[in-house]
Amino acid sequence: MRVSYHNKSYIRPIQVPGSKSITNRLLILKHLFFDNMHIDNASDSTDSLSLRKSLFNQKDGVTKFHVEDGGTTLRFLICYLARTNTASYVTCGSKLFQRPHDDLITTLNNIGFDIEKTRDGFTLHSVDLANISAQWDVDISKSSQFATALLLIAPSLNKPITLSLNGRPVSIGYFDLTVGLMQDLGCSIKRIENSLTILPMEKNAKTLLATVEADWSSISYFVAIARLSNHSLTIQNVNENSLQPDVNILEFAKMIGIDYAFNDSNLILHPTTPYTYPKEIRRDYTNCPDIALTERVICEALGIEITATGTEHLKYKESNRSEVIEQELSKFDQATPEFLTHNDHRVAMCLTALSIIKPIQLDDISVVSKSFPDFWQEVSKIGIYLTPDNG
Repeated sequence: MRVSYHNKSYIRPIQVPGSKSITNRLLILKHLFFDNMHIDNASDSTDSLSLRKSLFNQKDGVTKFHVEDGGTTLRFLICYLARTNTASYVTCGSKLFQRPHDDLITTLNNIGFDIEKTRDGFTLHSVDLANISAQWDVDISKSSQFATALLLIAPSLNKPITLSLNGRPVSIGYFDLTVGLMQDLGCSIKRIENSLTILPMEKNAKTLLATVEADWSSISYFVAIARLSNHSLTIQNVNENSLQPDVNILEFAKMIGIDYAFNDSNLILHPTTPYTYPKEIRRDYTNCPDIALTERVICEALGIEITATGTEHLKYKESNRSEVIEQELSKFDQATPEFLTHNDHRVAMCLTALSIIKPIQLDDISVVSKSFPDFWQEVSKIGIYLTPDNG
């Protein structure tokens, strides 16, 4: 599909989706503790829709689940099914199955659950929940999501749980976000560095409204578009005090000459023009890996050399992101670069910003639905349009 840019004099406010990370955490907490919770502005990403469907199916007695390519969905669902003692079978897409999950499964088995990794999925067996250990040790050197999945179910056990985080943390900000979210909902969590004590929590029958804030990973693409188009943009329903790690994109925005302000829950991005860009930028993505590709693409477009650290774990994502983005950016000197998305939503969305400089081709525009189904509708407000290859 051809992606091209047509300058517009008037740009309507941008609406990014609700945070996928927060939505998925609230879905698990709703089904464990808050039957009458209403989740407002929930993400409509394929990952969140898949998790929502699986959780409702489990309540209806379904025991076989398929989650396709949602890593969060798979890990959260396995822990949820283990806690609800649902004898079940979970499968996923082949690429997701190859991503690291063993540390989570090992921890679950060590504390008393019974999960078997098969040739193409995971079999969960019923256990005596009274025998579940109160000490949970998990390695978070590949993903903090393992610890998050365990933390979400911990208060549902009828005993205090000690959760110990081992290894050099990756994306620990998402775990911190989970702790804050659960504490706001009444969970008792005491933390001393990498050791947490979680007290049991009863089900709450009260009607509860939880509003999901805008997704900062999605906002990052509009930081790129604002800079390359030199247009000011307004993004709606943004939490200025967000705990999402990708809020760190604002630090990068300042480095490349974008001023920003918050006004009535709107984020206003205002690129300074003209602006003298730095020759080099150093960035650490250990805590915010999902914005690494966007920033790499912006630096390529602006002629800035970027020195990135904390990117080793990007190979565990939907694609080997560090390798893939360099492979695709090497095509940018073509008249109309023909980019491959590698079935990775973030690759597709960050490369889209380059269409402001010259038309590009993307082999698969549908991959954005994994996190931002309305992406093409929102970028069209700025003047980025899709046309068929032969159009």
